Amino acid sequence: MEIQRRGRTLFTFIIILGLSTVAPQLTFCQQPQPTFRHYTVEDGLPSSEVYHVIQDSRGYIWFATDMGVSRFDGYEFQNMSLADGLPDNTVFNIYEDYRGRIWFIPFSGQLSYYEGNSIHEYEYNDTLQKVFTKLYKSSFYIDKEDNIYIGVNRQGYLKITGTGQLTIYKHQLKTTNVYDIIQMDSVTVFGSYSSWVAPKFILNIKSDRIKAEINFPGLSNQPNSNCIIKENGTILFTADRDLIEIQSSKEVLQTSIEKQSLCMTLDKNEHIWLGARKGGVLFFKNGLIDREPKEYLAGLSISSILHDSENSFWFTTLEDGVYYMRSNEFLSYNESNGFLDDKVECLATDGSGIIFAGLGNGIIQAVNSNSVESIELNSTGPIRALLYDQVDKTLLIGTVGTDYYVNEGEIHKSKNTGVTYDFVKGRDNSIWIGHQKGVSHFPNAKAAWLSSADSIKETVRVDVIFEDFQGAIWTGNLHGLWRFENNNFEYYGARNDLLKNRITDIAETINHDLCLATRGAGILIVSADSLYQISARDGLLSDNVQDIFVDSNVFWLATNRGLNKITFHDGIFNHTIESFTTINGLVSNEVNQVLNLGKEVWVATDRGLTVFKPDQVKQNVIPPPIYITGITVLDEDTLLANRYSFDYDQNYIGIRYTGLSYINAGKLQYTYKMDGLDSNWIYTTNTSVRYAAMPPGNYTFRINAINEDGFSSEVEAGIQIIINPPFWRTRWFRISCLLIALAGIYASFKIRILTYNRDVVRELLILLLKKFRRKKYLVVNMTSGLTRIDPDKVLWIKAENIYVDIVTIEKNYLVRSSLKAIEQKLPEKERFMRVHRSYIISTDKVKAINSRSVLINDVNIPVGYNYRIGLETLKAQFQLMKE
Repeated sequence: MEIQRRGRTLFTFIIILGLSTVAPQLTFCQQPQPTFRHYTVEDGLPSSEVYHVIQDSRGYIWFATDMGVSRFDGYEFQNMSLADGLPDNTVFNIYEDYRGRIWFIPFSGQLSYYEGNSIHEYEYNDTLQKVFTKLYKSSFYIDKEDNIYIGVNRQGYLKITGTGQLTIYKHQLKTTNVYDIIQMDSVTVFGSYSSWVAPKFILNIKSDRIKAEINFPGLSNQPNSNCIIKENGTILFTADRDLIEIQSSKEVLQTSIEKQSLCMTLDKNEHIWLGARKGGVLFFKNGLIDREPKEYLAGLSISSILHDSENSFWFTTLEDGVYYMRSNEFLSYNESNGFLDDKVECLATDGSGIIFAGLGNGIIQAVNSNSVESIELNSTGPIRALLYDQVDKTLLIGTVGTDYYVNEGEIHKSKNTGVTYDFVKGRDNSIWIGHQKGVSHFPNAKAAWLSSADSIKETVRVDVIFEDFQGAIWTGNLHGLWRFENNNFEYYGARNDLLKNRITDIAETINHDLCLATRGAGILIVSADSLYQISARDGLLSDNVQDIFVDSNVFWLATNRGLNKITFHDGIFNHTIESFTTINGLVSNEVNQVLNLGKEVWVATDRGLTVFKPDQVKQNVIPPPIYITGITVLDEDTLLANRYSFDYDQNYIGIRYTGLSYINAGKLQYTYKMDGLDSNWIYTTNTSVRYAAMPPGNYTFRINAINEDGFSSEVEAGIQIIINPPFWRTRWFRISCLLIALAGIYASFKIRILTYNRDVVRELLILLLKKFRRKKYLVVNMTSGLTRIDPDKVLWIKAENIYVDIVTIEKNYLVRSSLKAIEQKLPEKERFMRVHRSYIISTDKVKAINSRSVLINDVNIPVGYNYRIGLETLKAQFQLMKE
């Protein structure tokens, strides 16, 4: 059975405000499109002509191109070519085997694989070259006995064993072309083509569930076929423009597509994705090939499709690099698919599923699920406000300079001029307008464009206007919140400073509290006797909220950094906040307005109009794998290992790491800790860390990656590092030093007795101790990194508020720390003395001592009352030194 694809027909609205009578205003818009991230040569790809994409078992993304292969980690592309060991730069297929080797199948047929961070040529390439010299994009498979199966263009397929024994399989019926479909394992179907340029075609199927030969007299003579298997055993097969679903030898469904098929993928939900030459991507929801598919990336040649571990999609093209799609549940309208401008300023709805989008260029687009119409005004300024009056069936339009009203198929220009910022329909069916002059009031929508305002108050510019459940009129502007009553404005900013913030929108909760969107203070909930604020500190994406839509206990907020959803569970103090950004699929994070209509949310942004269903948005629960990718010692790379042992002077260590997640590519958060050195986990977005002047000891570095939804790596990465002590800190050397020191002390006493010269004895002892004592340094953490300070050069240390000033002979060091913390870090503590709550001095730098101060380097250092006992001891030592 053959089902031809249905031709596309232009659907137009039969009735949208009677606009069917205004034919020149009608424009057709293509289907809304998902948001794509585009990777090109400028981003690091080796070529724009990309043939294949896979994700390996470790989580890396691999691309095959006509200029080599590339491995992507979300941050950068690691490109490999002839210089790196590839025998051919034109690589059509990439395949990972059961051992984790990454195989490259090139045009020349010279196989190679990636293992151990390098590329190796296949040892039996010479054998393969005797069979073919060109290998087009085809099937490839390796079983657990290292047998390799390769589909060869028009020549069937071959098998080469792990010992190099070659067998060729080709059908010999010269009157029949045969497509072989062979199930290799539970998820892999291998396809090959035996061609004799004959009119007859047979599908020869050998799967676990289907074993049959099916005749297809009209099948295309196209070697670039694709076949996949569904979970229930159904086979899907494409060749040229034919798409065939085979449930059994008697249950076959055949349909045709407009363009030549290049690739096909079955995603985890059993939706079919088909890439076509110059035909983009065709999406068959639920695997129903007899239904009209959705089309994405129109006009591009899609050579390969990947559904990755985070449930995102990758599309390789033959002319324009790689496209990444987080989800096709977020669909957008913009200039790329028929909208007349990217910037969508405001929204309105007629209540029956039609959305009116006011654009930055003064045009209105009316959108339903099938098509888009345009309402073009004589205005070049942006659309500032929209309101659809369902009672009068009238669309009110506010622009810069003139207001317009559309009713019964006609566009009318208002007699009122100026800049309109907002409309509100009153409980009595009247229309209130907020504009640069203040407030205008009309008895109904029709009066708004037939006559001048019944009443107008020209005092305060009104950016937003709202009527509450009691009929009170509230306005907001640059200076805050106002109430309009008895033709006067009452300023509420005088009651609370928060109400002085710029008000950008006003709504009402189910409890009849006012909810205010502000520019700079998040949202404010105002009740009779209290004011409650929810801001970025509480989890909002931004404190700049442009618009608020209240739906029962759910608030939708449009901010300059994305869309927030606040769900109140039991009063305003018990709520949860969700975020939706370009990471999820919004076309832009600069959101101007939001509408929640039943199960769909419509989002006006600076780059288009996005629609999505919130209940279909899922968290990314896939924890990102984390790998340590490099180690440096003294700024020089060393080989990767799980354990290192370094000498005492090899203690400047750098560690590089990468977490693999592509949704928020290049912006993962990491948490790391060096056990034995760091007391707490440290959070960062950097992909490297350095440790300077690591003291001797045993350490373990541990690192985790955290994705955008807070899920951390299941298995942390880690390495062990041992910094060995110098020989003078080993046990045997200490014993030797002790014996030498004792001998030296004995000798010093002998010298003292013989010479009675205490100065000579003292100098000998100091020289002796310095000779056998390892130099210790004071290590402090400054903004530039860890810094070593020679204690011999320290004069004094002074506390300065939250900083400590370490004064040395050569320079001063200002360190953010407490004096107590620095005191604990001091080496050779006997050389230092605390003489004041704000001072520590080096005793051997003292030149003079009096009752209340000591003199160091011509500077008098004060001595505190509680430290004078220590000063007496210092005086005694000082007197001894003078003798």
